[in-house]
Amino acid sequence: MMNKLLIRKLQEAVEIKSEIAIKEQVQKIGVEKVVEAVPYLIALHKKTDNCKLRNIIALALSDIGDQRA
Repeated sequence: MMNKLLIRKLQEAVEIKSEIAIKEQVQKIGVEKVVEAVPYLIALHKKTDNCKLRNIIALALSDIGDQRA
């Protein structure tokens, strides 16, 4: 349940284009190792041109440790 909430908060941050909120949620997802978020994080990584955000997403994916990333 908590994992879905973290993913939803990230989706909401993306919808309103809040870079700070996106970074915070991505970091939380990485710390919590939310495997369910991997497909969304990969898609977000592919579509963003923001280098700092790409790095934060890559770190979160590394923290999660899923094979898909």
